[in-house]
Amino acid sequence: MGLKFEGKSAKERYSVEEIYAELCGSMICARLGVPPETAQNAAYIRHWIDVLQADSRAVFKVASMAQSAADWMFDRAGDLPGTITEAA
Repeated sequence: MGLKFEGKSAKERYSVEEIYAELCGSMICARLGVPPETAQNAAYIRHWIDVLQADSRAVFKVASMAQSAADWMFDRAGDLPGTITEAA
């Protein structure tokens, strides 16, 4: 997909990548009806704070990238019958 994560250092780029992965995973799970798992979320909060201190619009940029990735995945997968939401 040609993703490039912004950041002045490798640590900052890794933090943005972590936010992207977390948001993308959340969007995919929400669409499939998978209940959220929040046990590890606190570990990521520190990364989010660091990124937002450097760029207050970063979460919007990364959320847009994550939504695009989730849409890309579902476009290629086609209709997914039998998701958790449908089965419930």
